[in-house]
Amino acid sequence: NDTATNEIYTLSLHDALPIFEHIGRYIFAQNFTKYFSDKLDVIIDAGCGNGYGTWELSRFCQHVFGLDNNHKAIEHANEHYKKQNITFQRFDFKDSLVDEMKKHMTTQVDIVVAFEFLEHLENPTKTLEELNIILKKNGYLICSVPNPRFESISDNGEPTNEFHKQIFSYEEITNLITRSGFSILKSLGQPMINTLLKRETKLIRKKKMTVTSSDIKAFHDEETMRYFALMFAQPEKENIDKSYSFIFIARKN
Repeated sequence: NDTATNEIYTLSLHDALPIFEHIGRYIFAQNFTKYFSDKLDVIIDAGCGNGYGTWELSRFCQHVFGLDNNHKAIEHANEHYKKQNITFQRFDFKDSLVDEMKKHMTTQVDIVVAFEFLEHLENPTKTLEELNIILKKNGYLICSVPNPRFESISDNGEPTNEFHKQIFSYEEITNLITRSGFSILKSLGQPMINTLLKRETKLIRKKKMTVTSSDIKAFHDEETMRYFALMFAQPEKENIDKSYSFIFIARKN
């Protein structure tokens, strides 16, 4: 199944540290939208998952489209994060994104957000080229993909994560983005939260700790989660190679 978020339903909804990482990326993208003096017309959240990130992005935009191929994700998004300026839609990225968006928009897109998305696609080149077409001149792409250092890989070089179709080295993903008609403005990572997650895993494995971040009820509070996401999961330029994901801001050529 060529979807960006089927895996979210195989994980605990209370895996706190990975959720801080997820929230941190979207808060970062939302803050990026504040740089524009005029309110943005359209943002696309490609591989929107359960809809939380789309909701974050909607604060400074006339309309946000959250697209995902997982019908459960879209159902959850519509139930929990639907608002007047958000459209959640199930979409198979094997189909023509250009044709689909023509049905819904009278203007081109200002920003595309695609976090932990491209590695799920059979043909990421096709999708990136289509995203480039629907973006306005000088429109922005904000995306992330997993760092292969932290991906489990089989003996034949394939990802063991059944939902991942691609593994990108830093060079491969930057080349793919630039070949698809973008100029990369910034490369970032989230090394601090990844360090915390690895340390927690190590202490649990050595039985030096029995309580995980997922077990602490306070970490499930929205305000607390946003605080920890801001403190430990904001993308930064330093130590990108130690981050679980490579994060990019790119502009359409």
